Amino acid sequence: MKKEFNAVQKECLKSLEAMCVFGYRELYKNFLLILVEMQNKISRKKTSVPKRIMDLFGVSTGQIVAHMMRRGKFEQTKFSQAYRMDYNSNHFIVGNSVTRPVQFSLGALPSGAAFTDKRGSGWTPTNVPEYFQVSTSNQDNGEKRKEQKMISSKQFEAYHIMLWTMRCIKVIKVKNSDKMQFHIQCHTKNYQYGNCGIRARHPTIFKEDTFSFTPIDELVLSMPFEFIRNLKVGVWTNIERNWLTRLQKHLTQAENTSIKHVRFIRKIVTDNRMKESREYEDDHEKYIFKIYTTKGDSYRVNLAQIHDIIGDEPWFNGETKCLCNIASNRMISLSWGAKKKESSNSTETPSISSCPCVGDRVIVSNQGSKWEHLAKIVKIIESTSSAVVKWDTTLKKDTVDLADCKKYDVDEVSDRKRKATDFYQNSSMNNQMSKKSMQTPPGEMLNMYYSRENFSKLCAEGAVRNLMNVLHCSPADMTSFWNLATSPLHSIQNSLNDVQVPRAVMPNMSIGPLGIDTIEKCLWILRKKFNFVTTSKLKVSEFQSLKLSLNALVEIKFPMLISVQSKQAIYKHVVVVWRNKIIDFECMHTYPLTEESLRQVCGVHTTFQRIVSGYGIFPSKKIRTSSENDYVQDWGMNDYYKPGGSVRRYFV
Repeated sequence: MKKEFNAVQKECLKSLEAMCVFGYRELYKNFLLILVEMQNKISRKKTSVPKRIMDLFGVSTGQIVAHMMRRGKFEQTKFSQAYRMDYNSNHFIVGNSVTRPVQFSLGALPSGAAFTDKRGSGWTPTNVPEYFQVSTSNQDNGEKRKEQKMISSKQFEAYHIMLWTMRCIKVIKVKNSDKMQFHIQCHTKNYQYGNCGIRARHPTIFKEDTFSFTPIDELVLSMPFEFIRNLKVGVWTNIERNWLTRLQKHLTQAENTSIKHVRFIRKIVTDNRMKESREYEDDHEKYIFKIYTTKGDSYRVNLAQIHDIIGDEPWFNGETKCLCNIASNRMISLSWGAKKKESSNSTETPSISSCPCVGDRVIVSNQGSKWEHLAKIVKIIESTSSAVVKWDTTLKKDTVDLADCKKYDVDEVSDRKRKATDFYQNSSMNNQMSKKSMQTPPGEMLNMYYSRENFSKLCAEGAVRNLMNVLHCSPADMTSFWNLATSPLHSIQNSLNDVQVPRAVMPNMSIGPLGIDTIEKCLWILRKKFNFVTTSKLKVSEFQSLKLSLNALVEIKFPMLISVQSKQAIYKHVVVVWRNKIIDFECMHTYPLTEESLRQVCGVHTTFQRIVSGYGIFPSKKIRTSSENDYVQDWGMNDYYKPGGSVRRYFV
């Protein structure tokens, strides 16, 4: 009986046949080239290979000669190699040539800098010099005020405050000059009224009800020229309402545009055979990433555009820009993550002898962890607490945070050693922390499990594990939970004997592990493995402000696992709130639930925006009735379960 082959099998056979023919022809082509080269060596001139030699090696057949004659007619100037492919009655010539790579159209992330890049209406090359110093192509020593590079989260926060509170502008004449100078006045009295933390961090801005500063040229140039021309010298004038409305709309859009995924797609390499100086080249322009936002938009941007947002992450300055990641379709997911932190060296006041000075060799941190980054300090800018350094490796200059510079001491520097990971150590992980910070504050509890840096973004898993410790679960149960929570989904599914992974755990199946909701994953394990009970999802509309969220969390008596979104923060941070305490995986101790602690729960220089997700947790009956938990008089179950319960309105 004749066997029938389907279309796929036929195509596979054709492909195999084509590969065999290709290999057969390449073999004889290479063999003939060897014979030609041998004949040239023997005869000392280019002559045809004698037929007797071709007969000797069996390559004088008509088919082989005809094939080589066809190859000899290819246009070598167009293709260095070319092949003919026959398909049915058609044939194609396939070859390689020098082609221009695909050109990417770069987008722009909403930011303050993106707004000032666009000039206002009416500005021309003729009227710009009337108000600003314009440098020529031959000299660049003018006094044009350019935007300073901001290198710390505190500087970003100050810049954000000034943009939000700008209300008036004034122009004055510079002494002994025909040039003008602008000043902008900020009204800061009602900005985040009651936020004592932000006022303590920026005492100069909030010292009085108004604050004045000299703007960069680009900020003034983004205003309409007609408005600037009509300003009266020495008189404060309200900034044009339409321009101010557009600025605030742009800032709101920038705040709400959160990066969800990042993918590396290209590194631009330039030829430098002449070994020309690259001191003034910007490395940030050489890397192109594709980013995906929480709103579903995607942009192709260079590193400079996203460096201010996630550039202070150690992993981002490490292996993210490797060649192996180009076109690999690997995506980095920014979901629940670590808190925003101060500079790693800014928590302690350095002694005078340890303060770097101009000319000192220093080790610069926050530049990646693969090796020690050595540099020499060229200049110190005290106004911005930054330093201009010259790298030992590239000999290029760069501006870094002065707090990240540590004097290089040969006696103290030893060879790098392979160390055990400190992500999950139960004991003191940070040897640089002061003795005072090691002591448990009065009324607080020690978090048995914590990671100060939280590089692996395990805030949800760590917070739940610490909650289990507070509930006096056994060490075996806590270890079992941790091992499960840090395992792949298929391993968790097998351990829990579940038919399938709950849809809530992986709502975006199309993007694989990047779509895992770690809060849902932890609750899935608690319910199936440890007989915990969870509430329905939080009604997030009740948690859209700091006051509402604080009042609700104080009223709820059972543990709450919540995800908080803040302004000026990369990630949403996950913590547990219970009995007016916050259990945070990145803190050595619990800390009280107050307005100020909730405001900066996502890290320093951040401001609470809303709670985006959360659930209530009820421990198993065995845990609730344990003698070790007798101090808990009310678990709040009646408030949730009984009809008309006092906290039922906070849940869907």
